[in-house]
Amino acid sequence: MARGRTEVANLATARAGAGTVTDLDGDGTLEARVLRADWDALLDAALAEHPWDFAQAWAEAARLAEAPPWARAAFAFPADCVLLREVRVGAKGQRDKGTKGTDLSAHLPLCPFAPVPYRVAFLGPAKAVHVNVGEGVSVWLAYTRRETDPARWSRTFTDYLGWKLAAHLCLCVRGLAEGLNACVAMQEKALADARRQDAVEEGGVAPQGVSMFETCRW
Repeated sequence: MARGRTEVANLATARAGAGTVTDLDGDGTLEARVLRADWDALLDAALAEHPWDFAQAWAEAARLAEAPPWARAAFAFPADCVLLREVRVGAKGQRDKGTKGTDLSAHLPLCPFAPVPYRVAFLGPAKAVHVNVGEGVSVWLAYTRRETDPARWSRTFTDYLGWKLAAHLCLCVRGLAEGLNACVAMQEKALADARRQDAVEEGGVAPQGVSMFETCRW
């Protein structure tokens, strides 16, 4: 796993055939300026591609005072949410069981039962999660959170992001375009490898068809 953003940036520059970055936050080179300008957008896009175990989160949603005409209730959208993946509801104080009968109540203060349809849309100036539920229920959100610390990233994610950043450099920096197709191909391979390996290596990603809530092991 990488120790910092500059190390990840240099993984990308090496793959793209670009110059080394001394300090991503202060370097004045073209490579550093390109990566610095688009870092947040590229990081969010990479996080949203797959339910990476290190970025998997759950939270009980806070009910908002107002609701839109098309839903009975609206709930606050998590500030660190990159992609909302599932919404579940259960009665206040209700417990649930995970896969293979594993009781999650020792790990979660509440674990909701039923997945429900939802809509994410702006309610006033901020995003909100709109759900058709009444009073007396807990609404829980499973989502990919924004993890900005490279020391917390998995090896598979760092490899994938490194190729994604490399492809971006090839697209934006003159003289590197010939490496674009190779970087894109390696980016796609890294993501495919991550999807196969992530659950086995680090144990936090729901297998296909299994809820993220059912794989919680905190």
